[in-house]
Amino acid sequence: MNTTLNNILDEYDVTFGETVRFDCPVCGGLNTFSLSNIGGNIVWNCYKASCDVSGTRSKAWTIDDLDRMREGQKEKPFVLPEYIVPCNQFVGDWADSWDLNAIELGLMWDAKEERAVFLVKDGDDIVDATGRALTKRQPKWKRYGSSSLPYICGTGAVAVVVEDCVSAAVVADVKNCVGVALLGTSLNDAHKQYLSQFSTVLMALDPDAILKSAYHAQQLELYVDNIQILNLQKDLKYRNPNDIHRLGEMAWN
Repeated sequence: MNTTLNNILDEYDVTFGETVRFDCPVCGGLNTFSLSNIGGNIVWNCYKASCDVSGTRSKAWTIDDLDRMREGQKEKPFVLPEYIVPCNQFVGDWADSWDLNAIELGLMWDAKEERAVFLVKDGDDIVDATGRALTKRQPKWKRYGSSSLPYICGTGAVAVVVEDCVSAAVVADVKNCVGVALLGTSLNDAHKQYLSQFSTVLMALDPDAILKSAYHAQQLELYVDNIQILNLQKDLKYRNPNDIHRLGEMAWN
């Protein structure tokens, strides 16, 4: 290894996650040489095309390095993208087609991808959002953050577990029911923790996921006293009269 380069590597104490840049000690390129601490490894490289200087070597971790690593692993607060704006006519008309009120639901508009956006909250804090495409854009549903919390709609003593936000909003129209959308069919630890505050939970996934409903009901036995499965004729968002009537009966029994 070049003596000057070796001296620089020994001289610079690059901390975890830090990158420094200066003139290359080998070719003399102006500000073309970078030195980084990536995961405890010192990585160097010259970006000048005619210089092939690059390499890596391990570095002993310090207490400060470990602290920086832990800080980097902490979940950052969710911030709505700037192109998600207040509800407009497109969102309102789409909500009307499902017999929902966009204003009451607090829906927003993704002006970049033309999506109706539902806000995922933890209390009063917005921790995530999910958008439903109003065009043929794929995917149909898009998650904007990384929260594992469900989408919640309504107030009541009975939690009704569904797959999507529209179904959760329909559930909220049924007295005593809270719609809990998994935003899919998987049940994670955050879902279980949220549902543990209810004494009664109704599993109401779409008809093609009845086996998943049974499996999730079994998983929730350690968290909830009373778990029932609503065997639907159609997805709840379609407001099938028999399904809605049955849901109301189960919520009050």
